[in-house]
Amino acid sequence: MEMKSVKAENKGKKLENAEPLRDDCDHINDSDVILEKAQVIHVQWLGGKTIPISVVSSDTIATMKDMIQDKLGIPSSMQKLKFENQLLEDGKTVAEYRIRGTIYLIINLRGGGNSAGPNCGGMQIVVKRQNGGGRPDTDTDISLEVKNSDTIQKVMSNVKTSAGIHPKDKSFYLEFNGKRLTNPNRTLSECNIRDRATLHLTRIRIGSSSSIPPSGRN
Repeated sequence: MEMKSVKAENKGKKLENAEPLRDDCDHINDSDVILEKAQVIHVQWLGGKTIPISVVSSDTIATMKDMIQDKLGIPSSMQKLKFENQLLEDGKTVAEYRIRGTIYLIINLRGGGNSAGPNCGGMQIVVKRQNGGGRPDTDTDISLEVKNSDTIQKVMSNVKTSAGIHPKDKSFYLEFNGKRLTNPNRTLSECNIRDRATLHLTRIRIGSSSSIPPSGRN
C-alpha cells in the first residue's frame, strides 16, 4: 500500500531552549509525521476506457485534474469529473466526497462554466481513434461534452487538443456513420449527430487521394 507523509502541526506545545534547525532534519520526530494511505481511483470516459490515478484523502479535485492532465494532456480547464452522478468542485477533497472506485471524466469543449442543460442542446459524444489517431501513449477513446450547435471545426480542434495532435496537423479527419465530415462550418445538428453518438478520428493514409466522392461528403 502506497503511503504519503504529511507534516503535523504541534498545537499547544511550547518550545523551550530550541536549537537552530539542522539541514539533516534530525529534529523531526516520528510523532510529527502522519502517513496517509493512498488509494487507486479509476478515471473512466464515456467510451469505457480507464486510467488509474493514486490519491490520498486530502487531495483536492483540482489536484486530481492536474494528475489527469499529466497523464493524458487534457487541460484541467476542459475537465469535469463526476462521482455518483454528482459534479465535483475543484476546491473540495477526496475525503469530502468519499470518493472510491471509479470517477467519470467529461471533456468540456467550452473550457469551463456549467454544463449545458437539455434546452441548450448539451450532449456527450465519443470519438474513437483509428490508424494512429493521437499520441501513442494515450490509447483511449475521447469523451466530449458538446452542444448541437457546435461546428465540426470546433469539435475537431478540441479533439486534437485532447489527443495531443498539433493544431495545424491536417492529416486527420472525422467520420460519422461511415461518412467523412468535410465541411468545417456545419453543426453537429446539421450532420444528424445526437447525444452519445460515436465519431471516428482517422489519419489520412500516405498516398491516398485527397479527393472525396460526393457520396462521402457531409
